[in-house]
Amino acid sequence: MISDLKSGHGKFRRWVGLFLSLCLLPSICRGQWTTQTIVLRPGWNAVYLEVQPELRDCDAIFSGLPVESVWGWNRRFTTVQFIQDANQLLPGRPDWLTYFPGATGDPALNTLFALHGDRCYLVKSTASQPVTWTLKGRPVPPVKDWLAGSMNLVGFPVDASTPPSFAAFFAGSAAHTGQAVYRLQSNGLWTPVANPATDRLSPGEAFWVYTANASTYSGPIGVKLEQSRQVDFGRTVPETWVSLKNLSKQPRSFQLVPNASQAPPDANFPDLAGDVPLSYWQFNLAAKQYGWFPLEPQTTITVAPGQETKVRLAVRRKDLAPFLPPAGRVRSEYQSLLTITDQAGNRVTLPVTARSSASGGQLALAASGAGYPLEMGADAVPDTHAGLWVGTAVIQKVSQTAGSSDPTVPRATGSQAQFRLIVHVNSSGQARLLQQVMLMWTNGVVDSFGNIQQLGRQVLITDDSLLSRFGGAALRDGKPVARRISTVGFGFPGLLPLSGPFGDLQNPLTGTVVTGYDDPLNPFKHRFHPDHDNLDAEHAVVLPEGVESYTIRRLLQLNFSPDDPEGRARAQWGDSELGGTYSETISGIHKVPIVIQGIFRLNRVSLIPFLNTEG
Repeated sequence: MISDLKSGHGKFRRWVGLFLSLCLLPSICRGQWTTQTIVLRPGWNAVYLEVQPELRDCDAIFSGLPVESVWGWNRRFTTVQFIQDANQLLPGRPDWLTYFPGATGDPALNTLFALHGDRCYLVKSTASQPVTWTLKGRPVPPVKDWLAGSMNLVGFPVDASTPPSFAAFFAGSAAHTGQAVYRLQSNGLWTPVANPATDRLSPGEAFWVYTANASTYSGPIGVKLEQSRQVDFGRTVPETWVSLKNLSKQPRSFQLVPNASQAPPDANFPDLAGDVPLSYWQFNLAAKQYGWFPLEPQTTITVAPGQETKVRLAVRRKDLAPFLPPAGRVRSEYQSLLTITDQAGNRVTLPVTARSSASGGQLALAASGAGYPLEMGADAVPDTHAGLWVGTAVIQKVSQTAGSSDPTVPRATGSQAQFRLIVHVNSSGQARLLQQVMLMWTNGVVDSFGNIQQLGRQVLITDDSLLSRFGGAALRDGKPVARRISTVGFGFPGLLPLSGPFGDLQNPLTGTVVTGYDDPLNPFKHRFHPDHDNLDAEHAVVLPEGVESYTIRRLLQLNFSPDDPEGRARAQWGDSELGGTYSETISGIHKVPIVIQGIFRLNRVSLIPFLNTEG
């Protein structure tokens, strides 16, 4: 027996559907890959991991390395006032997690099983010569939460060729200026940094630093992200922001440098489909520069001391390189790195990811049903433009039927007129013009044993007779309601199929809207006017066309353009934003057809490729 998932609370019902959908999808670990190289000298080393290594298991990471022991500071809420020499460390103490390779120690003493990025570790090497240790992983931007009135074991990602001095690095933090810093020697002794003004930090090295007050200082470059520790555009996110704060006492010029990601470490991670092309928002009235512009190999952002600026970033999905995954692979992702530096040797690297509805990898992913957008289901591989597109047509020119040498040539109008356009593209690429559409919700179904037969999902409804079968997709005053999108530009019922490929730059999209001579919406028709009711003088016989009213035909043509029709710099153009020139030839109103022209823009507001019960 199959029963509906019912609840008196629509919002709760949709959260249940979303939760079940997520549970059924395979777990996809995201990563943008780089390699951190650490040179382990003979004896003791204090190391700082800038990346989240994969694999992160200690047995795998240290396999083949001449390592005697690894120690991870198990930070407690109690302050640290005295630093213990590394040679005096004892396993089993609560302040330290320990790892001893099986061949050199007792595995029963192991309490450290995995390494994590933005953490510090003590590593003792048994080699007589320096050993190169490489860690492939995703960069982890530093996030510090210092324990006040205590020593803190920390490290920072700084430039390897020109790292900052300790004094310069901590000059912007009152909690650290002039405080003690200790460096680990190979013999296991911690010694104070003698001259902070000249001694410099090293990438991949950890230090004990005293903190006078509570602080979250991570360096002169203060970075905050809209999405935790990564820049992730997913499949539909058009833009995000990165906040840059100058925590120094001097003006700083931050350089944003996009870099390519390395290949994933193994097949457990999504294939590298290519780089993520980025744009950034400029608003410079003096230079008359405003809009989205491609991120250059080095884009400079100047920030005053103590000030913060938000850099808006967008992905240019139309510029994503085509990618077809190898046979048997369905998980792919565009991946890059974004490095932020300044002229003082400070550095922060951010992972960047995006997916494309137009990539072969994503189509294969959809076909498998793995990772397919929740609102669409996994019934079919959609056309790359599938979904609901809503936008505006702006009329700028109209032909003049009188007083013109050529009454068919459109001429500029004194003012513009505009109306909404609604177009739906199904899985096979068929575009249809809509007069209205309702965004609604259909419940999931389970059998009597609790097995899911169908997931709950959003639906697009244009047939009013079907409305009672669905629930609301949004909350208003605590009640689920449908979201209605409509246009006054057209009055036809149902769907109007359009001819031609949607979004194609070479071929137009065309269609004809016919308003019959006896249609109540015909401008010649008037229910209460005796000369425009299409009835004879006795109001008994219906008159034929041409007596009081005429059939009106509107031939629509949409020509898509590679760029915004008004030259605006738009990062999402060609992917979730499309447009170009709009024209209509209207016959039936005048003996000479009337031609109107303008521009149009459309935004994809839903990825659902089905209407009504098609899916």
